Amino acid sequence: MATLPKICIWCVIVAIAVSYPHYYPYVPNSRNVPYTCPGAGPNEKFLRIGHWPNFFERNPFGQNFSLDWTVICDLDPDMDNRTSGEELGDPNCQWIHDNVTTHTFLTEATSNPGIAEEFVNGKYVVLEHLRGIACPEAFILF
Repeated sequence: MATLPKICIWCVIVAIAVSYPHYYPYVPNSRNVPYTCPGAGPNEKFLRIGHWPNFFERNPFGQNFSLDWTVICDLDPDMDNRTSGEELGDPNCQWIHDNVTTHTFLTEATSNPGIAEEFVNGKYVVLEHLRGIACPEAFILF
C-alpha cells in the first residue's frame, strides 16, 4: 500500500512539470538555457527557467514574468548585472514571440535570468550561495 502514495506524488510532480510548456513561446531561447551548475555538461539545459528546481517556488525571473517580453527583457531580476535579454540572447530586446523575422536577432542564451551566475573559467556558473537551491543533483537534465 505504501507504493500507491508514492505513485500519486510522482504523478502530481510530473503533471506540474509538464504544465508549463505553454509559456515557452513567450520567452526567447526558453528551451535552450544552459544548465550552469558546477559539473554540468555542455548540452544540459534548465527545464523551467522561471522556477527553482523544487517545482513550486518561482525564482526572481518567474516572479517578474509577463507574457509581454518587452516588459521583462530589460530587467535584471536575479541581480547579477545582466538583463534577462542579455542572458537569453536578446540584448537589444528586439524579439517578438509571434514574429518569426525577429528571431534572427537572437544569439545563444548564456545563462538563466532567474538564477544569479558569474563568469568563471570561460563559462557562467551559479553563484555559490545559490547552488543548494538551484543545483540539486536530482534535477540535472541531459
